[in-house]
Amino acid sequence: MRLNNDWDKVLEFEETIAEFCGSKYAVAIDSNTNGIKLALEYLKIKDTIITIPKNTYVSVPNQIIHSENIPKFEDIEWSGEYRLEPTPIVDSACRFKKDMYINNSYQILSFHHRKILKIGKGGMVLTNDKNFVDWCRPMIYDGRHIDKMYNDDDFECVGYHMYMTPEDAQLGSNLFKTLPNNNDDCGSSQTYKDLTLQKIFTNLNGK
Repeated sequence: MRLNNDWDKVLEFEETIAEFCGSKYAVAIDSNTNGIKLALEYLKIKDTIITIPKNTYVSVPNQIIHSENIPKFEDIEWSGEYRLEPTPIVDSACRFKKDMYINNSYQILSFHHRKILKIGKGGMVLTNDKNFVDWCRPMIYDGRHIDKMYNDDDFECVGYHMYMTPEDAQLGSNLFKTLPNNNDDCGSSQTYKDLTLQKIFTNLNGK
């Protein structure tokens, strides 16, 4: 039996966002950046050249590299979101509107204070893949299960500390009620600087 506790706030927030965006499921996490890492790991994507816009936030190529892949920067115009080609992962950090979910994708939102739903931190992965949800639950919570007390838990995996707290979920639920259905994108290829000019990526760009 699952505990009736503050984690219900997180599950309720997930259900609200999934219904709003049009996905079957949503998994609340501590950042959009870690959502990218989780999706790459779950999909077992390694040793792959992944194409992204050259004008984007630096954490995207960082996670591609940390996941043992190679970023390929291209001059791509985008607004709100873009796909990490050729993967089904979509970085939607700068978009939040009703029915935005792209079918069969792992679409990752951001709730940073400069984004649309301004919790201050956190994000969410939208998906129709129940297996991803089941895999992700213990993976983001240090291998633990939210329905068991620490001393009673038989840890499931070597997980990460990437969960959204109930307090942040409650704040997100409150802020969500103040937003309209359609919000202007808050970022684009015009917003972010050209990462190909950064020395750290000079010898890493996929060919």
